[in-house]
Amino acid sequence: MDLWLPICQRGCELGIVRVFHSKHWTAGFIAAEWSAANRQLVLCTFCLRHRAHLFVAHLGRFCRWRQLVCVAIYIAEISEESSSPALIATIEQWRTIGVLIGCLLGQHLQYEYVAVVAVCISCAFTIMFPFSQESPYYYMRKGDVMGLEKSLRWFRGVRRMSDRNRPEFVRELDEFKRGMERHTIAQDLVSHKYLCKMAVYTLVLFVGVQLSGTYVILAWSNQILTNDVFVGFSIDISVTILALTQFIGATIAVWLATMLKRKICLFVSAFVCGLATICLAIFIAVGVRGQLQWLSSALLLIHIFFANFGMYSLLSLIPSEMLDTKLRVSLTSISWGVSWLVTFILIQYFECISTIIGLHGYFIIFGVGCTAVAMLALVGLPETRGKPLDEIQQIMGFRSESEVSKNSVPQSGRINLERY
Repeated sequence: MDLWLPICQRGCELGIVRVFHSKHWTAGFIAAEWSAANRQLVLCTFCLRHRAHLFVAHLGRFCRWRQLVCVAIYIAEISEESSSPALIATIEQWRTIGVLIGCLLGQHLQYEYVAVVAVCISCAFTIMFPFSQESPYYYMRKGDVMGLEKSLRWFRGVRRMSDRNRPEFVRELDEFKRGMERHTIAQDLVSHKYLCKMAVYTLVLFVGVQLSGTYVILAWSNQILTNDVFVGFSIDISVTILALTQFIGATIAVWLATMLKRKICLFVSAFVCGLATICLAIFIAVGVRGQLQWLSSALLLIHIFFANFGMYSLLSLIPSEMLDTKLRVSLTSISWGVSWLVTFILIQYFECISTIIGLHGYFIIFGVGCTAVAMLALVGLPETRGKPLDEIQQIMGFRSESEVSKNSVPQSGRINLERY
Protein backbone atom coordinates (compact mmCIF):
# COMPACT_ATOMS: atom_id res chain seq x y z
CA MET A 1 0.00 0.00 0.00
CA ASP A 2 1.15 3.49 -0.74
CA LEU A 3 2.78 5.54 1.99
CA TRP A 4 -0.18 7.89 2.43
CA LEU A 5 -2.76 5.27 3.32
CA PRO A 6 -1.27 4.25 6.69
CA ILE A 7 -0.31 7.86 7.46
CA CYS A 8 -3.66 9.48 6.72
CA GLN A 9 -5.87 6.51 7.59
CA ARG A 10 -4.82 6.75 11.20
CA GLY A 11 -4.14 10.45 11.01
CA CYS A 12 -6.37 11.37 13.95
CA GLU A 13 -6.18 8.33 16.22
CA LEU A 14 -4.40 8.31 19.54
CA GLY A 15 -1.52 6.01 20.41
CA ILE A 16 -1.67 3.02 22.70
CA VAL A 17 -0.15 5.05 25.53
CA ARG A 18 -3.52 6.81 25.78
CA VAL A 19 -5.04 3.55 27.06
CA PHE A 20 -3.59 4.06 30.51
CA HIS A 21 -5.05 7.55 30.76
CA SER A 22 -8.32 7.23 28.86
CA LYS A 23 -10.62 7.34 31.87
CA HIS A 24 -9.43 9.76 34.51
CA TRP A 25 -6.40 11.54 33.13
CA THR A 26 -7.82 12.21 29.68
CA ALA A 27 -10.34 14.57 31.22
CA GLY A 28 -7.62 16.38 33.09
CA PHE A 29 -4.89 17.05 30.59
CA ILE A 30 -5.81 20.68 29.94
CA ALA A 31 -4.16 22.70 32.69
CA ALA A 32 -3.64 26.46 33.00
CA GLU A 33 -1.48 26.50 29.92
CA TRP A 34 -4.32 24.90 27.95
CA SER A 35 -2.74 25.65 24.61
CA ALA A 36 0.44 23.78 25.54
CA ALA A 37 -1.44 20.73 26.73
CA ASN A 38 -3.76 20.89 23.75
CA ARG A 39 -0.73 20.27 21.58
CA GLN A 40 -1.20 16.63 22.41
CA LEU A 41 -3.85 16.68 19.72
CA VAL A 42 -1.00 17.06 17.25
CA LEU A 43 -0.17 13.47 18.09
CA CYS A 44 -3.45 12.37 16.59
CA THR A 45 -1.78 12.59 13.20
CA PHE A 46 1.23 10.50 14.06
CA CYS A 47 -0.32 7.61 15.92
CA LEU A 48 -0.45 5.16 13.07
CA ARG A 49 -0.84 1.44 12.81
CA HIS A 50 0.88 -1.17 10.71
CA ARG A 51 -1.43 -3.51 8.87
CA ALA A 52 -0.50 -6.41 11.16
CA HIS A 53 -1.13 -4.47 14.35
CA LEU A 54 -4.91 -4.17 14.27
CA PHE A 55 -5.20 -4.58 18.03
CA VAL A 56 -3.12 -1.48 18.64
CA ALA A 57 -5.25 0.42 16.14
CA HIS A 58 -8.48 -0.60 17.85
CA LEU A 59 -7.16 0.45 21.26
CA GLY A 60 -5.99 3.76 19.85
CA ARG A 61 -9.36 4.35 18.23
CA PHE A 62 -11.16 3.56 21.48
CA CYS A 63 -9.04 6.03 23.40
CA ARG A 64 -9.56 8.71 20.78
CA TRP A 65 -13.32 8.48 21.29
CA ARG A 66 -12.85 8.85 25.03
CA GLN A 67 -10.51 11.78 24.57
CA LEU A 68 -12.72 13.67 22.14
CA VAL A 69 -15.65 13.47 24.54
CA CYS A 70 -13.60 14.42 27.61
CA VAL A 71 -11.72 17.30 26.00
CA ALA A 72 -14.85 19.20 24.96
CA ILE A 73 -16.44 18.72 28.38
CA TYR A 74 -13.29 19.71 30.22
CA ILE A 75 -12.78 22.86 28.18
CA ALA A 76 -16.40 23.86 28.82
CA GLU A 77 -15.87 23.37 32.57
CA ILE A 78 -12.60 25.25 32.97
CA SER A 79 -13.20 28.14 30.60
CA GLU A 80 -15.16 31.31 31.07
CA GLU A 81 -18.42 31.70 29.17
CA SER A 82 -17.01 34.21 26.70
CA SER A 83 -13.96 32.12 25.72
CA SER A 84 -15.48 28.64 25.77
CA PRO A 85 -16.56 28.49 22.07
CA ALA A 86 -13.13 29.48 20.77
CA LEU A 87 -11.37 26.98 23.04
CA ILE A 88 -13.65 24.12 22.00
CA ALA A 89 -13.11 25.00 18.33
CA THR A 90 -9.37 24.90 19.00
CA ILE A 91 -9.63 21.10 19.30
CA GLU A 92 -10.09 20.85 15.56
CA GLN A 93 -7.39 23.42 14.90
CA TRP A 94 -4.81 21.28 16.67
CA ARG A 95 -6.06 18.20 14.83
CA THR A 96 -5.44 19.89 11.50
CA ILE A 97 -1.99 20.99 12.67
CA GLY A 98 -1.27 17.36 13.40
CA VAL A 99 -2.43 16.32 9.95
CA LEU A 100 -0.25 18.97 8.35
CA ILE A 101 2.85 18.03 10.34
CA GLY A 102 2.23 14.34 9.67
CA CYS A 103 2.02 15.00 5.94
CA LEU A 104 5.23 17.00 5.98
CA LEU A 105 7.08 14.37 8.02
CA GLY A 106 5.74 11.62 5.79
CA GLN A 107 7.54 13.15 2.83
CA HIS A 108 10.92 12.64 4.48
CA LEU A 109 10.44 9.61 6.77
CA GLN A 110 9.06 6.15 6.28
CA TYR A 111 5.75 5.79 8.05
CA GLU A 112 7.27 3.31 10.52
CA TYR A 113 9.55 6.07 11.76
CA VAL A 114 6.70 8.57 11.85
CA ALA A 115 4.98 6.19 14.26
CA VAL A 116 8.12 6.08 16.41
CA VAL A 117 8.17 9.88 16.56
CA ALA A 118 4.51 9.76 17.57
CA VAL A 119 5.10 7.40 20.47
CA CYS A 120 8.04 9.43 21.78
CA ILE A 121 6.14 12.72 21.73
CA SER A 122 3.05 11.08 23.19
CA CYS A 123 5.05 9.65 26.09
CA ALA A 124 6.60 13.05 26.77
CA PHE A 125 3.17 14.65 27.07
CA THR A 126 1.65 11.72 28.90
CA ILE A 127 4.00 11.99 31.88
CA MET A 128 2.72 15.55 32.34
CA PHE A 129 -0.86 14.38 32.94
CA PRO A 130 -0.56 13.84 36.73
CA PHE A 131 0.58 17.45 37.12
CA SER A 132 -2.46 18.90 35.34
CA GLN A 133 -5.11 20.68 37.37
CA GLU A 134 -8.59 19.18 37.61
CA SER A 135 -11.75 21.09 36.77
CA PRO A 136 -13.54 23.04 39.55
CA TYR A 137 -16.64 20.97 38.78
CA TYR A 138 -14.67 17.83 39.56
CA TYR A 139 -14.03 19.05 43.11
CA MET A 140 -17.59 20.33 43.43
CA ARG A 141 -18.91 16.85 42.67
CA LYS A 142 -16.52 15.41 45.27
CA GLY A 143 -17.44 18.02 47.87
CA ASP A 144 -13.83 19.17 48.26
CA VAL A 145 -13.99 22.89 49.10
CA MET A 146 -10.22 23.42 49.29
CA GLY A 147 -9.61 21.65 46.01
CA LEU A 148 -12.44 23.62 44.41
CA GLU A 149 -11.01 26.97 45.46
CA LYS A 150 -7.49 26.01 44.42
CA SER A 151 -8.66 24.82 41.00
CA LEU A 152 -10.76 27.92 40.41
CA ARG A 153 -7.83 30.18 41.37
CA TRP A 154 -5.63 28.28 38.95
CA PHE A 155 -7.91 28.60 35.95
CA ARG A 156 -8.90 32.21 36.64
CA GLY A 157 -5.32 33.38 37.01
CA VAL A 158 -5.57 34.30 40.69
CA ARG A 159 -1.98 34.02 41.86
CA ARG A 160 -1.67 36.69 44.57
CA MET A 161 -3.52 37.02 47.85
CA SER A 162 -4.83 40.45 46.87
CA ASP A 163 -6.45 38.99 43.74
CA ARG A 164 -8.61 36.64 45.78
CA ASN A 165 -10.93 39.52 46.66
CA ARG A 166 -11.76 40.33 43.07
CA PRO A 167 -15.57 40.62 42.81
CA GLU A 168 -15.93 38.31 39.80
CA PHE A 169 -13.79 35.61 41.42
CA VAL A 170 -15.62 35.82 44.76
CA ARG A 171 -18.98 35.69 42.98
CA GLU A 172 -18.06 32.60 40.97
CA LEU A 173 -16.59 30.86 44.03
CA ASP A 174 -19.77 31.54 46.02
CA GLU A 175 -21.87 30.04 43.23
CA PHE A 176 -19.82 26.85 43.36
CA LYS A 177 -20.11 26.64 47.14
CA ARG A 178 -23.88 27.18 47.07
CA GLY A 179 -24.22 24.43 44.51
CA MET A 180 -22.12 22.14 46.67
CA GLU A 181 -24.27 22.83 49.74
CA ARG A 182 -27.64 22.36 48.06
CA HIS A 183 -26.99 19.06 46.28
CA THR A 184 -30.19 19.71 44.33
CA ILE A 185 -31.12 16.82 42.09
CA ALA A 186 -33.64 16.84 39.26
CA GLN A 187 -36.65 14.71 40.08
CA ASP A 188 -37.86 14.20 36.54
CA LEU A 189 -35.97 11.81 34.32
CA VAL A 190 -35.53 12.63 30.66
CA SER A 191 -38.57 11.52 28.69
CA HIS A 192 -38.17 8.79 26.09
CA LYS A 193 -39.37 11.12 23.34
CA TYR A 194 -36.82 13.80 24.18
CA LEU A 195 -34.05 11.24 24.62
CA CYS A 196 -34.77 9.56 21.26
CA LYS A 197 -34.93 12.93 19.53
CA MET A 198 -31.57 14.03 20.91
CA ALA A 199 -30.03 10.64 20.12
CA VAL A 200 -31.15 10.81 16.49
CA TYR A 201 -30.00 14.41 16.08
CA THR A 202 -26.60 13.70 17.60
CA LEU A 203 -26.12 10.55 15.54
CA VAL A 204 -27.04 12.28 12.28
CA LEU A 205 -24.72 15.18 13.13
CA PHE A 206 -21.69 13.02 13.92
CA VAL A 207 -22.15 10.44 11.17
CA GLY A 208 -22.96 13.11 8.60
CA VAL A 209 -19.86 15.13 9.44
CA GLN A 210 -17.66 12.03 9.29
CA LEU A 211 -19.24 11.12 5.95
CA SER A 212 -17.93 14.36 4.53
CA GLY A 213 -15.06 12.12 3.48
CA THR A 214 -12.02 14.08 4.62
CA TYR A 215 -10.28 11.04 6.06
CA VAL A 216 -11.16 8.83 3.10
CA ILE A 217 -9.73 11.38 0.68
CA LEU A 218 -6.50 11.65 2.65
CA ALA A 219 -6.21 7.91 3.17
CA TRP A 220 -6.63 7.08 -0.52
CA SER A 221 -4.97 10.17 -1.93
CA ASN A 222 -2.71 7.96 -4.05
CA GLN A 223 -5.73 7.09 -6.21
CA ILE A 224 -8.10 10.01 -5.80
CA LEU A 225 -5.63 12.85 -6.24
CA THR A 226 -3.58 11.24 -8.99
CA ASN A 227 -6.35 10.06 -11.26
CA ASP A 228 -9.10 12.61 -10.98
CA VAL A 229 -8.23 15.79 -9.14
CA PHE A 230 -4.78 17.33 -8.74
CA VAL A 231 -3.37 16.20 -12.05
CA GLY A 232 0.02 17.76 -12.61
CA PHE A 233 0.97 17.77 -8.92
CA SER A 234 2.76 15.05 -7.01
CA ILE A 235 0.99 13.16 -4.23
CA ASP A 236 3.14 14.89 -1.61
CA ILE A 237 2.23 18.37 -2.82
CA SER A 238 -1.44 17.48 -3.28
CA VAL A 239 -1.84 16.08 0.22
CA THR A 240 0.05 19.02 1.72
CA ILE A 241 -2.30 21.42 -0.06
CA LEU A 242 -5.30 19.59 1.38
CA ALA A 243 -3.78 19.54 4.87
CA LEU A 244 -2.99 23.25 4.69
CA THR A 245 -6.55 23.97 3.53
CA GLN A 246 -7.86 22.05 6.54
CA PHE A 247 -5.72 24.08 8.90
CA ILE A 248 -6.78 27.40 7.37
CA GLY A 249 -10.45 26.49 7.66
CA ALA A 250 -10.13 25.38 11.29
CA THR A 251 -8.09 28.45 12.22
CA ILE A 252 -10.67 30.84 10.77
CA ALA A 253 -13.35 28.96 12.71
CA VAL A 254 -11.43 29.59 15.96
CA TRP A 255 -11.14 33.29 15.21
CA LEU A 256 -14.87 33.60 14.50
CA ALA A 257 -16.18 31.09 17.05
CA THR A 258 -17.53 33.72 19.44
CA MET A 259 -19.33 35.61 16.67
CA LEU A 260 -20.68 32.90 14.36
CA LYS A 261 -24.27 31.79 14.61
CA ARG A 262 -24.06 28.01 14.97
CA LYS A 263 -27.16 27.11 12.97
CA ILE A 264 -26.36 29.31 9.98
CA CYS A 265 -22.67 28.37 9.93
CA LEU A 266 -23.39 24.64 10.07
CA PHE A 267 -26.06 24.84 7.38
CA VAL A 268 -23.99 26.93 4.97
CA SER A 269 -20.85 24.82 5.46
CA ALA A 270 -22.66 21.50 5.08
CA PHE A 271 -24.67 22.71 2.09
CA VAL A 272 -21.58 24.02 0.29
CA CYS A 273 -19.70 20.79 1.05
CA GLY A 274 -22.56 18.67 -0.24
CA LEU A 275 -22.94 20.74 -3.39
CA ALA A 276 -19.19 20.69 -4.07
CA THR A 277 -18.86 16.92 -3.66
CA ILE A 278 -21.89 16.13 -5.81
CA CYS A 279 -20.57 18.41 -8.55
CA LEU A 280 -17.17 16.74 -8.20
CA ALA A 281 -18.83 13.33 -8.53
CA ILE A 282 -20.47 14.46 -11.76
CA PHE A 283 -17.15 15.75 -13.09
CA ILE A 284 -15.48 12.44 -12.29
CA ALA A 285 -18.32 10.43 -13.85
CA VAL A 286 -18.24 12.35 -17.15
CA GLY A 287 -14.43 12.41 -17.17
CA VAL A 288 -13.67 16.12 -17.15
CA ARG A 289 -10.11 16.67 -18.35
CA GLY A 290 -7.93 19.28 -19.94
CA GLN A 291 -8.62 22.95 -19.36
CA LEU A 292 -11.58 22.23 -17.06
CA GLN A 293 -9.53 20.07 -14.73
CA TRP A 294 -8.96 23.03 -12.42
CA LEU A 295 -12.68 22.96 -11.56
CA SER A 296 -12.27 19.57 -9.93
CA SER A 297 -9.35 20.84 -7.89
CA ALA A 298 -11.29 23.94 -6.84
CA LEU A 299 -14.34 21.89 -5.81
CA LEU A 300 -12.23 19.56 -3.68
CA LEU A 301 -10.49 22.46 -1.95
CA ILE A 302 -13.84 24.16 -1.29
CA HIS A 303 -15.16 20.94 0.20
CA ILE A 304 -12.15 20.44 2.47
CA PHE A 305 -12.17 24.08 3.59
CA PHE A 306 -15.84 24.28 4.54
CA ALA A 307 -15.82 20.83 6.14
CA ASN A 308 -13.18 21.99 8.60
CA PHE A 309 -14.46 25.55 8.90
CA GLY A 310 -18.05 24.76 9.84
CA MET A 311 -18.71 21.05 10.22
CA TYR A 312 -15.80 19.65 12.21
CA SER A 313 -15.34 22.83 14.26
CA LEU A 314 -18.99 22.79 15.38
CA LEU A 315 -19.09 19.05 15.97
CA SER A 316 -18.14 19.37 19.64
CA LEU A 317 -19.33 22.94 20.16
CA ILE A 318 -23.02 22.44 19.36
CA PRO A 319 -23.55 19.46 21.72
CA SER A 320 -21.71 21.33 24.49
CA GLU A 321 -24.21 24.18 24.20
CA MET A 322 -27.29 22.02 23.62
CA LEU A 323 -27.03 19.04 26.00
CA ASP A 324 -26.38 18.56 29.70
CA THR A 325 -23.17 16.80 30.64
CA LYS A 326 -24.36 13.27 31.39
CA LEU A 327 -26.60 13.09 28.35
CA ARG A 328 -23.92 14.66 26.17
CA VAL A 329 -21.30 12.14 27.28
CA SER A 330 -23.55 9.19 26.49
CA LEU A 331 -24.85 10.42 23.15
CA THR A 332 -21.57 11.76 21.80
CA SER A 333 -19.71 8.59 22.82
CA ILE A 334 -22.18 6.39 20.96
CA SER A 335 -22.25 8.74 17.97
CA TRP A 336 -18.45 8.89 17.79
CA GLY A 337 -18.31 5.09 17.81
CA VAL A 338 -20.85 4.69 15.02
CA SER A 339 -19.35 7.47 12.90
CA TRP A 340 -15.83 6.07 13.15
CA LEU A 341 -17.10 2.59 12.36
CA VAL A 342 -18.66 3.92 9.16
CA THR A 343 -15.48 5.84 8.32
CA PHE A 344 -13.32 2.78 8.96
CA ILE A 345 -15.49 0.67 6.65
CA LEU A 346 -15.29 3.25 3.86
CA ILE A 347 -11.50 3.42 4.21
CA GLN A 348 -10.76 -0.25 4.73
CA TYR A 349 -12.95 -1.46 1.87
CA PHE A 350 -12.36 1.45 -0.47
CA GLU A 351 -11.13 -0.65 -3.38
CA CYS A 352 -13.93 -3.18 -3.07
CA ILE A 353 -16.67 -0.56 -2.81
CA SER A 354 -15.22 1.71 -5.48
CA THR A 355 -15.20 -1.14 -8.00
CA ILE A 356 -18.95 -1.46 -7.45
CA ILE A 357 -20.08 2.16 -7.28
CA GLY A 358 -17.06 3.88 -8.78
CA LEU A 359 -15.07 6.78 -7.39
CA HIS A 360 -17.90 9.14 -8.24
CA GLY A 361 -20.18 6.96 -6.10
CA TYR A 362 -17.95 7.63 -3.12
CA PHE A 363 -18.28 11.36 -3.61
CA ILE A 364 -22.04 10.99 -3.89
CA ILE A 365 -21.96 9.32 -0.46
CA PHE A 366 -19.95 12.26 0.85
CA GLY A 367 -22.48 14.65 -0.65
CA VAL A 368 -25.41 12.79 0.92
CA GLY A 369 -23.74 12.93 4.34
CA CYS A 370 -23.13 16.68 4.08
CA THR A 371 -26.66 17.28 2.81
CA ALA A 372 -28.09 15.36 5.77
CA VAL A 373 -26.19 17.64 8.16
CA ALA A 374 -27.42 20.70 6.26
CA MET A 375 -31.04 19.55 6.53
CA LEU A 376 -30.59 18.81 10.22
CA ALA A 377 -29.22 22.30 10.80
CA LEU A 378 -32.03 23.85 8.79
CA VAL A 379 -35.06 22.12 10.30
CA GLY A 380 -33.88 20.41 13.48
CA LEU A 381 -31.19 22.23 15.43
CA PRO A 382 -31.87 25.50 17.28
CA GLU A 383 -29.53 28.46 17.43
CA THR A 384 -27.42 27.86 20.55
CA ARG A 385 -25.09 30.87 20.66
CA GLY A 386 -25.71 33.01 23.72
CA LYS A 387 -28.75 31.04 24.91
CA PRO A 388 -29.07 29.33 28.31
CA LEU A 389 -29.47 25.57 28.44
CA ASP A 390 -33.02 25.74 29.81
CA GLU A 391 -34.20 27.77 26.83
CA ILE A 392 -32.55 25.41 24.35
CA GLN A 393 -34.11 22.39 26.05
CA GLN A 394 -37.56 23.96 25.84
CA ILE A 395 -37.06 24.64 22.14
CA MET A 396 -36.07 21.00 21.64
CA GLY A 397 -39.26 19.81 23.31
CA PHE A 398 -38.16 19.05 26.87
CA ARG A 399 -40.64 19.79 29.61
CA SER A 400 -39.99 19.43 33.33
CA GLU A 401 -42.16 20.31 36.31
CA SER A 402 -39.29 20.34 38.77
CA GLU A 403 -36.94 23.24 39.18
CA VAL A 404 -33.37 22.30 38.36
CA SER A 405 -30.50 24.17 39.94
CA LYS A 406 -27.76 25.38 37.63
CA ASN A 407 -25.21 24.26 40.20
CA SER A 408 -26.72 20.88 41.01
CA VAL A 409 -24.40 18.00 41.72
CA PRO A 410 -24.85 14.80 39.67
CA GLN A 411 -25.66 11.63 41.58
CA SER A 412 -26.03 8.09 40.36
CA GLY A 413 -29.44 7.06 39.10
CA ARG A 414 -30.48 10.51 37.90
CA ILE A 415 -29.77 12.57 34.85
CA ASN A 416 -28.73 16.02 35.94
CA LEU A 417 -30.43 18.37 33.54
CA GLU A 418 -27.74 21.01 33.50
CA ARG A 419 -24.75 21.66 31.31
CA TYR A 420 -22.28 20.77 34.09
